[in-house]
Amino acid sequence: MSSRAPHEVRIGRIWCAWNAGVLTMCCCLLALVTFLQPIQGDRLRLVLPGTGTSAEWGLRCRYLERTGRQCGSCGLTRGWCNLVHGNFERAQLANPSSWSTFLFVVVQGLYRALVLALRRSPSLAEVASDAVINVLAFLVVWMPIIARNFELATWRV
Repeated sequence: MSSRAPHEVRIGRIWCAWNAGVLTMCCCLLALVTFLQPIQGDRLRLVLPGTGTSAEWGLRCRYLERTGRQCGSCGLTRGWCNLVHGNFERAQLANPSSWSTFLFVVVQGLYRALVLALRRSPSLAEVASDAVINVLAFLVVWMPIIARNFELATWRV
């Protein structure tokens, strides 16, 4: 029989599910950009290793198409792809926020994997502090993109 209170068991399960969800999302994003190769301009090529299969397409921003100006997240996918493939200067040119957002996702993935590997139930205070720290980190990292999109009012296009 468990000596933990029912709310502690519930917090532990939610904590585990949250960390597993974030880890899965980080892994999916990193896997996607690993299989995407930036080619010319805004074009990307999806290459599936060992299959000889590839598909090419251009990702276009709706805001860019309608206004001719780049939004805050324009070039972010190409930037991440360039980072994964070692093209650091191209990543910076694609979107200056590529580095910080990419590192945020990598660190989140590693942290969530560590939390799940430790398999311990946190206290409510630990969950609250984790939430506050991660929301603040998210805002700091993603704020240039969010601010640029608010400045441009991209939702009106």
